[in-house]
Amino acid sequence: NGRAVIFFHAGWCPACAAAEKDLKENFSQVPENVTILKTDYDTSSQLKAKYGITMQDTWVQVDGQGQEITKWNSGGEGLKTLLANLK
Repeated sequence: NGRAVIFFHAGWCPACAAAEKDLKENFSQVPENVTILKTDYDTSSQLKAKYGITMQDTWVQVDGQGQEITKWNSGGEGLKTLLANLK
């Protein structure tokens, strides 16, 4: 129940690090019904193929069956873009 977002994160990615830091600092502003699933960009080949991911710091909101609802790149602005893009 609720909304799920997959965060394609890479440890070497400055934008990913900035987005993750922002989320941690402002986690209380993430809606209670939102679950963020962080996945490793470098090792998640099947998920990247499924959602057409071509760059790190990409976020995909999915429905209960794992179907894409919307997708965006945060440019390092984790919370701001999360709230702006959630459906």
